[in-house]
Amino acid sequence: MTQRHAPELHALAEALVTVDSVNPDLVPGGAGEGELAELVGGWLAERGVHVTYQEAAPGRLNVVGRVAGRGGGRSLMLNAHLDTVGTASMPEALRPLVSEGRLYGRGAHDTKASLAAAMVATAGALDMDLRGDVLLAAVIDEEAGSKGTEALLTEWVADAAVVLESGGRELSTYPDSCTVAVERRTAPGESVERVLGELNAALRAARALDPDGRWEASASIRFARPPLTTPRDDPVVVALERSCARVLGSAEVGPVSFWTDAALMSAAGIPSVVFGVIGDGMHSACEWVDLESMDAVALVLTDAIGTFCA
Repeated sequence: MTQRHAPELHALAEALVTVDSVNPDLVPGGAGEGELAELVGGWLAERGVHVTYQEAAPGRLNVVGRVAGRGGGRSLMLNAHLDTVGTASMPEALRPLVSEGRLYGRGAHDTKASLAAAMVATAGALDMDLRGDVLLAAVIDEEAGSKGTEALLTEWVADAAVVLESGGRELSTYPDSCTVAVERRTAPGESVERVLGELNAALRAARALDPDGRWEASASIRFARPPLTTPRDDPVVVALERSCARVLGSAEVGPVSFWTDAALMSAAGIPSVVFGVIGDGMHSACEWVDLESMDAVALVLTDAIGTFCA
């Protein structure tokens, strides 16, 4: 990936945004990831990347692109998700708009721009003399139950992974009129039982303030995911940090408050790091990604591939 590839990268990101890939587990009747999976797989295959499709849920496909090394090196997996949240609150959600260095559209930030950067970097690996394999996993269902990455890990392994997510504050579930759904993000060392105990203690304290007993409430766990802990000196962290320093001039490494599929990959024994584009408006009516940051992500990924898999 070089700066001359930027127009191709921008066009690819716009093409991904135009495809409706609303998660049907979030929005009944949502289009799902099928059309986008075909676009991603076809684009990679046209450039010589070996592509495999995996049915992660009925009728819903993960796409795995692989650039094989010549042997004896470390493998690196790039992971981004195909699905998006709904479009009802976002006019022109599937009509990408470029304005003042930003790309607007549903999924632009979460995570189609990062996916485009990963696709370009993966295709670029074909021209590198690498010993280790490069894998790109474009997965389904990250916005709901992470069925895509769960299925991926039953068939694919790597020495390390980069999960292409950015920050977000919104819930990925939408409550009806009588149920409140809360995302409680756990820290390393916290158990599900501890969290449930805290919630029920809070409810007991609230009921104690209502001596007339006009309401009743209980808490239950819908599903739980482990937090992610990757040591600062892990080879994939070191490689990505050095690539950021070379490409961008500096690198910041630290914790984030949101959950991603990286935690599932780490739990499966694949050391993982979260890295992605700059933008805003995930799950909201105005979602955008900074185009220069997308270019930078592609350049950093290309450099990291060359370092880690060499």
